[in-house]
Amino acid sequence: MQAATARAHALLAAWGVRPARLQALTRGPEAVWRVLTQERRPRTLVLRLYPAGPARAAAIDAEAAWLRHAAQQGLHVPQPQALPDGRGRHADAAGQALLLAWLPGRMLFKGLRPVHLHRAGVFIAQLHDSAQALQALGLFPPAQAAHGAELSRLADHGDRLRRWGGRRLQHAVDAAVQRLALQQRHWPRDDRHRGWIHGDLHPWNLLFADGRAGAIDFSDGGWGWLAQDLAAVLQFLRHPLAGLADHRPQQPRLREALLAGYASVRPWPRRLDEQVDALHAQRLLNTVCWMADDWASPAERPWGPAFLAQLPTALSA
Repeated sequence: MQAATARAHALLAAWGVRPARLQALTRGPEAVWRVLTQERRPRTLVLRLYPAGPARAAAIDAEAAWLRHAAQQGLHVPQPQALPDGRGRHADAAGQALLLAWLPGRMLFKGLRPVHLHRAGVFIAQLHDSAQALQALGLFPPAQAAHGAELSRLADHGDRLRRWGGRRLQHAVDAAVQRLALQQRHWPRDDRHRGWIHGDLHPWNLLFADGRAGAIDFSDGGWGWLAQDLAAVLQFLRHPLAGLADHRPQQPRLREALLAGYASVRPWPRRLDEQVDALHAQRLLNTVCWMADDWASPAERPWGPAFLAQLPTALSA
């Protein structure tokens, strides 16, 4: 921990920032630090660390460019802080980093109402408009895919899925993978359906402040289906994890409000409804893939067993 803290101090010095307090929000090679500065008027900042490598560098630069453009358009997103030479990204042999302004707001795990989902829909549409403006300038790396289920990789986890949930779970996952692959082959790929997206707009990354919605954690951004950002918002409203508020009784109203907010800003293509529901299933499969890759057993998180138990029904729906 001392080495990680020393590195955070060294990185902040590159921006000319002296921290009064550092708090590790996440640890590891992609650590995130909350920083309170030593200034007459202290600021709260966020230091994000990334691994080294040219491919990741292009993605980080795209993330910073998008955040700057979105902030200039008045969207509620973290603003990158420039280094003394004007660059946004710091790079050295150990890795890369961005320094961002702390984004005020609150996450709503309880008390979500249709008005909040409408604001989220408006924000997502504005975010997609911002990305589309940058796409026209060629600022996004062409090979960078957004965060999403690598459907083909789930076939490698068949034995583990059978151990965790029996053949019913494995068959439900296999059938959903095949169905999604078939559907996506026939989806339109124009800029009303595909583009550069946030990739992971679950409720932990959505913030509400001053009558509007905003978002944090753009590190999973890339090319993908626009409907994925809408599906991510709805995932845990349809299928709450243990310990989260249960919004299922009003889920249809929340979904309608989210999509209406989006449609109030951007044209609503006919196929987008279908894509939102299908990509909701893909979000569930992405969670399964993460569990199978990294977990020793479903009980590694309190919500794991219940999530797997409800998954066959959720995927068939």
